[in-house]
Amino acid sequence: MIPSIKTYEIEITSLCNAECHVCHRTKNAGKFELTSLSVEDIKRMFPSRERIENLHFLLCGALGDPIANKECYEITEYLATNGAWVELNSNASLQTSAWWSKLGKLSKDTGKVSIWFCVDGHRQTNHIYRKNTDFDIIERNMQAYSDAGGNGLWMMVLFDHNAHEVELCREHATRLNFKFSTRRGPANHIPKTNVIKRKDKVTKEVTIEERLVQASGENAHSGKMKMDFLREFLIRRSKE
Repeated sequence: MIPSIKTYEIEITSLCNAECHVCHRTKNAGKFELTSLSVEDIKRMFPSRERIENLHFLLCGALGDPIANKECYEITEYLATNGAWVELNSNASLQTSAWWSKLGKLSKDTGKVSIWFCVDGHRQTNHIYRKNTDFDIIERNMQAYSDAGGNGLWMMVLFDHNAHEVELCREHATRLNFKFSTRRGPANHIPKTNVIKRKDKVTKEVTIEERLVQASGENAHSGKMKMDFLREFLIRRSKE
């Protein structure tokens, strides 16, 4: 470990239930191994409290969602109880309410754990970009985490299809005692038509819809022109 480094971003798994279209795991499905780190792996990298205390660990989801790791709670507990600050980014649609309640209690008891809930819309829109996620499960899990006293932030990526739900999501976050913020994703402005299959939980009827996913105008990232130029340049180079 390098003593001058105070923040570590660790990808503890490449597993995820979602199918976001800009994710490299989605775009390169089947092209790399899906695997996870164990709590023993983390202990080997950070074997003592003196190497952990007051460090900041971001358990992010560049390719996977950290809670898809079966030992996510154990990893978080090990780091937090040894004095580290731990931030997890998650779509919150995996694990049980009991699991989330336990994580919320850990957050409350240590004051060291926070969750960025990556939920891009409310019941009618979140699944359009975060394909394969279930808002009923997300809502249940966020409530369980909140009821246990967990520290949370609802982070919403803006698109044309969900911008009208910002205040609805903000109000929901307030009821959960979470902070709320929006952001404009650097790659999420790339237009994509998603084919979405949904099964009614009561009738079991399967519906299929096509929705255009894009962020334009004031919803687009401020660096959209630069990113468009770079993307077109790379496409041209690949054809030479």
